[in-house]
Amino acid sequence: MKRVKKLYPFLVLPNRPKPLQIFMAVMFLYLLFTTFEIETSLGFRTRFVSVSSLLGNEDQHQRTHSSKASNFPSQGVFQGSLHRKALQGLQKVSTLSFIEALNDTTVEENMFSELHKAARHAWVEGKRLWEQVESVKETMNVARFKAENLSDSCQHSISLSGSELRKQNKGVMVMVLPCGLTLGSHVTVVGTPRWAHWEDDPKISVVKEEEGKVMVSQFMMELQGLKSVDKEEPPRILHFNPRLKGDYSGRPVIEQNTCYRMQWGSALRCEGWKSRADEDTASLPTSHPSFAPQMHLELLPQWKAPPLVHVNVELFIGILSAGNHFAERMAVRKSWMQHKLIKSSNVVSRFFVALHGRKDLNMEIKKEADYFGDIIIVPYMDHYDLVVLKTIAITEYGIRSVAAKYIMKCDDDTFVRIESIISEARKVGSGRSLYIGNMNYHHRPLRSGKWAVTYEEWSEEEYPTYANGPGYTISADIAQFIVSNFEEHRLKLFKMEDVSMGMWVEQFNSSRPVEYVHSFKFCQFGCIEDYYTAHYQSPRQMTCMWDKLQQKGKPLCCNMR
Repeated sequence: MKRVKKLYPFLVLPNRPKPLQIFMAVMFLYLLFTTFEIETSLGFRTRFVSVSSLLGNEDQHQRTHSSKASNFPSQGVFQGSLHRKALQGLQKVSTLSFIEALNDTTVEENMFSELHKAARHAWVEGKRLWEQVESVKETMNVARFKAENLSDSCQHSISLSGSELRKQNKGVMVMVLPCGLTLGSHVTVVGTPRWAHWEDDPKISVVKEEEGKVMVSQFMMELQGLKSVDKEEPPRILHFNPRLKGDYSGRPVIEQNTCYRMQWGSALRCEGWKSRADEDTASLPTSHPSFAPQMHLELLPQWKAPPLVHVNVELFIGILSAGNHFAERMAVRKSWMQHKLIKSSNVVSRFFVALHGRKDLNMEIKKEADYFGDIIIVPYMDHYDLVVLKTIAITEYGIRSVAAKYIMKCDDDTFVRIESIISEARKVGSGRSLYIGNMNYHHRPLRSGKWAVTYEEWSEEEYPTYANGPGYTISADIAQFIVSNFEEHRLKLFKMEDVSMGMWVEQFNSSRPVEYVHSFKFCQFGCIEDYYTAHYQSPRQMTCMWDKLQQKGKPLCCNMR
């Protein structure tokens, strides 16, 4: 019988293997392994090819790419069968192909071309900004340097006269507190009251027709925070308004209030008599939440996002957030993101943040993303009219990174009752397309004012039916339709992201029925009883609402700011 060791020395080894035979055996196993690996990965490619430098260490996060995805895929595709990216818990940058989609020349011919041009410009600028951040290898050095040198620019007290105030701020009576207020601080204002004067349009009273004018004597002092959102006034932490004469009550009164995200709270009026023991009082924050962001991040392991495991994700929640909303993100982490369904990865939530014009702020965002693992950076220069790009990134992440059955979009000042969102979606029934939220029917574009929409931007007289932006949910097949059309250069963009979503769902609904579910419990302005979502909630309200939900088991509102 012939021996086979000369024919296949690497398969049948003698009792004493030679070094050459061992080497050939190892090489055979290596070739066998790499062959299978190449065959497995042929269907993968990085979707951010044009800006691959933005991904850094994201090369391993490849996703399945269908060369020609169907516009209306079967709902069954999204029952957990989509391939999840490897090591997805480490992903920090959106992998959607924005450059390829936004560079298409065919969109220049439609009415959305100006928005596409702005998006392309923001994306190119964002690439430059992100490359600057990636070029810096330090991690916590910047934050440590700021903390160590904080006392250099912070004074224990500031005193300015009226003439100094006018000279310093070109006539505007503003005194800057560079480091905010510490616990126990106080502000003293010394002034001389002026004589009352006549006003025909006073802000504190109603002029009767027979009177024409009202005698007014008042002054106002405000403690303002830093302006954190474009096109919005800075938050008023304290509005203090003594009215000596001219108040609608006809009596001297001191009115106090707060204003956050342009939403005024309930005024506290001091009428001059002693308060009752059961009347509500309020304490003031020591500094504005958006100031000194590194001071508001609690770098504790308990606030980190749980790792993604291979389970069927029922709901993915994408949270729109501005770069400098450090306190808002921290409040969400410490409140409803502590829900047991998120901790078990049956529900996944991520913040979607674009880039800021300041390099140091982008560095802080990157460090925050590195530590908490719950931020997806959409690398374009942030702008209010381009929020729709974050929404598209949310849909892409929801179907390709976590293969979720339902995808929800909300804002970072929205409190979400997760179990209520899932319950509403389950009522529709498995396999059916759905769109859930506080629906707007037959709304017309505003043609004048701050939020005006031109006919070039929107030529029709009505918007399609759409859900209010602070919180809505869609099924995965609608999300797949949005992403496919965007990548194939056929998705229309509009600067109002919630209207855009309504437009896309209407287009999807023309070929496949969609169940529209309307509920006022997706509260657009503030909080209502038995809410599903509550909008315009301050960081303090977020933690208060979570505490009430845990302690009393009821969705109760918190009225303090």
